[in-house]
Amino acid sequence: IYPSGSKNTNASVKQNITIDKLAGCEAIATYLTEFVHNHFPGKKINITSGYRTPANNARTENSANKSNHMKGLAIDFNIPGVTITQLHSEFKKYWRYGLGTYSWGLHVSTNPRERFKGKG
Repeated sequence: IYPSGSKNTNASVKQNITIDKLAGCEAIATYLTEFVHNHFPGKKINITSGYRTPANNARTENSANKSNHMKGLAIDFNIPGVTITQLHSEFKKYWRYGLGTYSWGLHVSTNPRERFKGKG
């Protein structure tokens, strides 16, 4: 919820967060942790965006107006020391939901209709 670089404020998150949104981000983060442990042992996940308040989403460059981040259904991340091409190639073998690539990392969501290569 509070990744590095997040523009969320404590007050806005407390006002907008729900158990469902929190559980969605937690489920993705749990999957990512297991995936990295199994496929990139010893590497750490750098989450660049998780849940976003509507105001934060509006301030986030290239974000979709109906971003799954606002529903707690998306996380953006990278793994230092692993190329985006390598990460995407391995991750797409196991993730059957939304997946997008950027120059800085991957966008993953639990929306199966969100298979794309663009904004998150």
